Amino acid sequence: MIKKAIIVTNNDLLAGGLTPEQHNLLEIKYLNADALTIIKIARDHIHRGHKLLTSPLAGNLRPDQTPVKTVMLTAERGDIDPDNLALIENGILRWNQYLEKTTPIQWDEKTLGDLKTIDTAFMERPLREAGKEFDG
Repeated sequence: MIKKAIIVTNNDLLAGGLTPEQHNLLEIKYLNADALTIIKIARDHIHRGHKLLTSPLAGNLRPDQTPVKTVMLTAERGDIDPDNLALIENGILRWNQYLEKTTPIQWDEKTLGDLKTIDTAFMERPLREAGKEFDG
C-alpha cells in the first residue's frame, strides 16, 4: 500500500494511538528527540519536495512551553514549495529565539502527559481530513 502522508513526531501517545488503517496510510516517524529536532526533520522533508499539511507552530503554544511536536507532510514529493519552506524556517527561527531567552523546563510526567494530549488533539482534525482525502 502506498503511504499518503508522513507524520514526524516525538509524541508516543499519538504514534501509539493511531488506528491500523491510519498506520496503513501514514508513514510514522517517531523520534525520541526534542521538538526543535522534529521541526528540523520536517524542514528536511520540505527540501526534498514534501509539503506541509500542518503548521510547525500549530496551537500557537510558545516554543519554550511545549517539548512535544507533531508535523504532518505529504508523502508525495514535488517541487520545493517556497511558502512551506518560509513557514518552517520562520518556525525554526522563532523556536530558537525563545530557547535562547529561556531556561529549559524539566517537565513532570503529568504535565508532559497533558502536553502530549494537547498535541494529539491538534492532530485529530488533520488526521480526519487526511483520511477523507485518502479515501478518494
